[in-house]
Amino acid sequence: MPQVKKARDWQVSVAYRYLGSDAVLDAFTDSDFGRGGTNLKGYTLGLQYGIDQNATLGLRWLSADSIDSFSLNPAASLCGVSSGRRQCPLLT
Repeated sequence: MPQVKKARDWQVSVAYRYLGSDAVLDAFTDSDFGRGGTNLKGYTLGLQYGIDQNATLGLRWLSADSIDSFSLNPAASLCGVSSGRRQCPLLT
């Protein structure tokens, strides 16, 4: 992979990640991507710019979403529980 070494050199990167549920041990996941863990998908965008010889300025943006949501509440599959609020008032 090319490196930014001189002034006015630049590098742009784009990556897509799809990390299925329990695909790897949580100890080996990227803690910056979706606060760590598995069951995530999303993008990573990066930019590096050489401001002087062997001095760079870098910027990285990460966006992650859950692939599958999991709920221990049995009513969640019946009427859709989101953010702890019930959307189905008939179930108690």
